[in-house]
Amino acid sequence: WQMVASREYTAAEIYDLLTRLIVDWRRLELSTWSRLFDMEDKRCEEEVDSWWFVAYEAIVAAPLSILESGDELQEHARGLFETLQEFIVDSAIGHFSLRIQMLQSFRDYVGLIRKSTPSFAIVHKTLSNFLAYYSRYTVSIKQTLQNGRQALEKDMKDVLLLASWKDTNVNALRDSAKRSHRKLFKVVRKYRSLLAQPAHGIMKQAFPDLSQVAQVSPVLRRGDIGTHNLDERALQICEQSSEIWSERPARFRNISTTVANMSSMSQMHSPILDMPGILDQLTNNLIEDVKALRKETPAIATDENTDLVKHLTARKRKLFSDVLKNVRHMGFRSNTSTDILSQQASLSFILTRMPPFETLNSSAKLGASEYYLHQFFRLMPAVRQASGSHSEDINGSEVTRSGGYFESILSAVIKQSTVLGELATNLKLLDGMVEKMQNVWKPDSYRLSLYTSDERYSEQVKRLVQCLPHIIGTGCLIIEKHGKLGQLNHDCVLAELREWMEQFRTLATAMEQEPGLPEKLTSSEALSNQEQTRSGLDRFKLDLHKKIQDYPSLAFVLQEIALWTDTDIPSEMTNGHVDHVAPLKVKSFDQDLLKLCDTMLVALQAFEKTK
Repeated sequence: WQMVASREYTAAEIYDLLTRLIVDWRRLELSTWSRLFDMEDKRCEEEVDSWWFVAYEAIVAAPLSILESGDELQEHARGLFETLQEFIVDSAIGHFSLRIQMLQSFRDYVGLIRKSTPSFAIVHKTLSNFLAYYSRYTVSIKQTLQNGRQALEKDMKDVLLLASWKDTNVNALRDSAKRSHRKLFKVVRKYRSLLAQPAHGIMKQAFPDLSQVAQVSPVLRRGDIGTHNLDERALQICEQSSEIWSERPARFRNISTTVANMSSMSQMHSPILDMPGILDQLTNNLIEDVKALRKETPAIATDENTDLVKHLTARKRKLFSDVLKNVRHMGFRSNTSTDILSQQASLSFILTRMPPFETLNSSAKLGASEYYLHQFFRLMPAVRQASGSHSEDINGSEVTRSGGYFESILSAVIKQSTVLGELATNLKLLDGMVEKMQNVWKPDSYRLSLYTSDERYSEQVKRLVQCLPHIIGTGCLIIEKHGKLGQLNHDCVLAELREWMEQFRTLATAMEQEPGLPEKLTSSEALSNQEQTRSGLDRFKLDLHKKIQDYPSLAFVLQEIALWTDTDIPSEMTNGHVDHVAPLKVKSFDQDLLKLCDTMLVALQAFEKTK
């Protein structure tokens, strides 16, 4: 064109504009390459999200249906565990952590259902134990993904450096783009292959070392109950009430002395035998002996080392025999009953019956014991399969006897873990009760009243306020899309809705920070929050109805939000008080409290006799 056309009709300027536009597109393309791996991760998230309804059916809907029919959930729990095993073991490593996160969300949701449906406790226990076991592979799988991604990101940077965007020649840019796209696709395909690797390959390996597992704060909290300072104001109030205080036994008037005695009686004596130390020493000695014998064993048997091999074989057999004797002396049996064997034949049977260790997270030692318990579970299938592939130097009866000892040890460990889990659950309940009793006396923060009305109001308010910010946020998102598609300006409505969302979010935070109190007691702080909630919901409802009239095009969203403003909170709630709130009957409360204290003292005396 330039060669034959007049200068008056030159296309050079248009050609230069198109060239600059193509160069800008090329720069924009190169700037997005660093997000290609993130896009693949996002695709994995979407693929895992597609399983949500299937998981809901198995974890929530099916158990609810079984309960409605009047059947038990134990058998379903085993089937659920085995189904989840397939779901996790057959996943790709790019899906593994995301599937674990999904199941953790369902575990938390089932925990909420359990409060209103106690029969759901077995489903919650199954999920908790399942996640505690299989979450241990998350560290190894994340490390594998991280190492693979770092190597591929380096290849990506090399392709990016070689890709030329400085050329202003369109043909050169086209050829450069083709070459870089081929190299880029190879890198992305490698990352897809990395994400698609089966997780069961990594799960065949050992758990990560205990040092790599997130550790929690040191051993069981042992409260210095003898050093707690008593509030003199509380004692003065009690002493002023001569009718109650004078009739109180001396052990309850001299509080400091009683608490000191309780602290002394609750201390554990040092054990006569340090069993953990003995077992640790036995295990370390065995490992050292095995390493020494392995080091002395020649790699190839020849005529020259025949005598040495026979001597080493005799030493190995003696070591093996000594280990079996030690295990027998510890009280374990080589012939476990068939009933016990059937109850521990599979991981699903064990973990659907054991109480979860989730309540033991305040103790690093108990967390470590759970780690080794799971290690034991992981090794048992290999132990059971060893009977068909053992060394020729050991006869079949010895192998069978060894397997029997392992089964006996496993049975004992399961029993001890069950006891620990039940004790931990009781300890958690006791901690909650102690915290509530401590909250009864905080005169500088709030005052108490007897809450005689139906406590469903309080729970309903909390759930409503927790949900409203998310409901309003979802409504704002829909209104934004509606305005964008319809080319409408909804900024005013969005600003007001977001302001309401922040108000309810602040109120939800305040409710979460309310002190826990014994049943039928409430605080002035909680009553104030309920009043603010009632007033806020009323004003929000009026505001929504006004907006529905002013913005009819948004009624389809605002009407749905308005449904969440209905509540059964008593309308007569004013100034932090409710008609149902009555003065606290201190005398009856005191009698119940003294009865509880006497029960505790009797339990401590019984405990001291067992030491």
